[in-house]
Amino acid sequence: MKRLSQTGSLRLPGLLLLAVLVMSWPAAGQQFEKQKFKSSGVLIERFNELFTLRDYRGLEFKVEVNMDTEIEEQKSNFFRDPKQYSVHDLIPGLDVRVKGFKDSSGKVVAQQIKFTQNALKVAKAIVSQVAPIEQNMSKSNTLLKHTQTRVERGEHRAEVLSGQVDELTAGLKLTRSDVRDARRQAEQAIAEAGAAHHRISALDEYKTEELCTLHFAFNGWTLSAEAQSMLDRLAATAKKRTGYLIEVKGFASADGDTGYNHRLSQRRADQVVEHLLQQIPMRRLVTPYGYGSNLPVADNETLKGRQENRRVEIRLLINRGLDQTIDTARLTSGQVKRF
Repeated sequence: MKRLSQTGSLRLPGLLLLAVLVMSWPAAGQQFEKQKFKSSGVLIERFNELFTLRDYRGLEFKVEVNMDTEIEEQKSNFFRDPKQYSVHDLIPGLDVRVKGFKDSSGKVVAQQIKFTQNALKVAKAIVSQVAPIEQNMSKSNTLLKHTQTRVERGEHRAEVLSGQVDELTAGLKLTRSDVRDARRQAEQAIAEAGAAHHRISALDEYKTEELCTLHFAFNGWTLSAEAQSMLDRLAATAKKRTGYLIEVKGFASADGDTGYNHRLSQRRADQVVEHLLQQIPMRRLVTPYGYGSNLPVADNETLKGRQENRRVEIRLLINRGLDQTIDTARLTSGQVKRF
């Protein structure tokens, strides 16, 4: 009995240890290893603490901001502390760097968000365009409804005049000259209705009237005197138009890595926008974007080709429905003025 008692006392701690291990072992599916996330891109939209990030490859991610997220300046001066920001500074068009992790649902939880003061300045300029553009769209919709009403009235008038012609010809036996006059009025009404319909169809159509291409030095984004002169000439042409927009696209050669080329091309586009803003209202500028080394126009394997690819393309876009001074035949044929 003494030996059995000793054996039992030896087994009890082992059973207790096994029970503790079983109770503390996580059930299958309860553990989720956090996947680290690090990316750079443009903030597309934000709703409260959740925003959409589009990276330089075109992929989009939902990113959540919480109380522990650090939002601060991406500074180049290491002798001062970075400026701190709030979630309200995360606005559409902002070029940001995000570090965090993906949760079990695939959503990104941000631990750190950084951006430069220049990126915030450009984003604020973009946001300031939203209200005027929405007002413009409201005016365009009002014009569209008004023109549609005129078209319907014109078509009705054409039908009435055509019916009157038939009745007068059959009932009153009008002379041939009277019939010709009545038919001419009917045809004129139909032509006016057709012209109004064509103008309505062209309200959402923009055509490139002028294309200006600026080239930059290796690793450079400063505008030369010649480039500034070309931009001034484009701005002078644009101010003579109505219903125009200016599109700015930045590019780089394939000398550096993908991320650096994107930032370099964005800087080049931002420089052009800052110069144009001295003469052109912000609402007339389409959001500038840097495409990095994508969409080359020449061979990156040659020196001359890389020089051609270090560029910014500025397009003067004209709304065919609002600006009636456009040379319709030239735009239809695809001819674009280049300089």
